[in-house]
Amino acid sequence: MKEKKSMTSLFKIRNISENTFSTGGSNPSFNDKGKTWTSLGHLKTHLSTVKRKRSKVYNRNIEIVEYTLTPKRRSKLDKTISISFENIEKVFYPEKWKAKLKKEAARKESEAIENAKILEHQKEVFDNFEIEKEARELIKLNTKNTPVTSSTSTQKIPW
Repeated sequence: MKEKKSMTSLFKIRNISENTFSTGGSNPSFNDKGKTWTSLGHLKTHLSTVKRKRSKVYNRNIEIVEYTLTPKRRSKLDKTISISFENIEKVFYPEKWKAKLKKEAARKESEAIENAKILEHQKEVFDNFEIEKEARELIKLNTKNTPVTSSTSTQKIPW
């Protein structure tokens, strides 16, 4: 019976442009060696921590690198996943990402409805203003065209 090979995955975060690796921690930097995470769960926790702190250190062009080690040969099989920091949530937390998309869509729909209400109100105000303006113009025209009459009556004197 053949012995089943056990494969171990290790993870690093690489800055593509500088070819350096993240040092990890709550305020990571990049150097030649970097930190190696032994499980995907630990990597996710690190990324969540950095995102929660709103750090901009991963706003660069980064990628998650997965190394697969086999105990017998100790050779590294490099499998690289290129991913931007904005898409990490999409890849590693799809349910959370979908919920965030739904929430954003609902917010945009609510905002569109609110904007439509505001536009409708502005249109009503403008229409009312136009009606009042036309009425004022008609009144001005009527007062110019009608003769001025005195309220006191004049009597003709018969001589």
